[in-house]
Amino acid sequence: MRFVSLILFAILAGALPAAAEVNTSEPPDVEARSEELLETELPTTQHGYELDISLRPKASDVVKEDYIRMPIRVKYGITNNLEFSVTPQTYFANFFKGYFGLYMTDVALGTKYNYGETYPRSGIDMALSFKHIIPVRYDIRISDGYYHYIPAVLLSKRFGELYFMGLGLGVDLVQGEGPPDSIQPNDTMFTSVSFSRHKDNTTYALETLFVTDEVYGGVTESLLITPQASLDVKNWLFDVPGIWTVSTGLRIGLLDAPKDFELLVRLNLHIRFDYKFDVMQMKLIKNT
Repeated sequence: MRFVSLILFAILAGALPAAAEVNTSEPPDVEARSEELLETELPTTQHGYELDISLRPKASDVVKEDYIRMPIRVKYGITNNLEFSVTPQTYFANFFKGYFGLYMTDVALGTKYNYGETYPRSGIDMALSFKHIIPVRYDIRISDGYYHYIPAVLLSKRFGELYFMGLGLGVDLVQGEGPPDSIQPNDTMFTSVSFSRHKDNTTYALETLFVTDEVYGGVTESLLITPQASLDVKNWLFDVPGIWTVSTGLRIGLLDAPKDFELLVRLNLHIRFDYKFDVMQMKLIKNT
């Protein structure tokens, strides 16, 4: 399965040059801000030579858990329509409750190729994505300790300059030998649908995610519905780099979802750089 994942990475990295280039002249922010807020992916890719680093600490963990999750995502635009990402799943012991420590449960390697409009003048963008999750440290509260292979087809449609709709279809294939006390989760199929609106410094979104293992012989299915919003707070933080947003939402779990309700509160930081990767010297060079 690891060999298959390498082949998929190579296919996406060498996607046909005849595919449509992403139109970067469109009004900014709607796609980017929507993807920053949503948990599910959109076809949006980083611009070529653009490096994006984002931190998304789960502020609601401070009250509810003895740990504080802080995913770190690094994305690099190889071209305008091809990106590579690395996402370590890190978390702190909750120092507000007297615990200390910094840990990492897994690392997700991802690549995504945006084909642009599926049909001329349709306004529908399509992308193929592949993610490989590698376990590092087993923590039953946060991770399952298994390898995951997640290919997906992503679609989006923009309505005017303010509204955005996303659709994702994919599978989550689980492999490997987990820790002795772990239970291997079933392979699953998922469908995500999202609607978002961005204007000025505020983004609103409604996100739904349906997951089922019945197609692989399982007996469970879950539906998550999450209304949420984010506010750009950089103007309140004086002269600081990056894009700072505070987001909150309510995740509603239906069917076999593990939780009926979950309050989401996050403080998000995005910093972008314009760098070109020098293959010969294996280093990033800032564009001038």
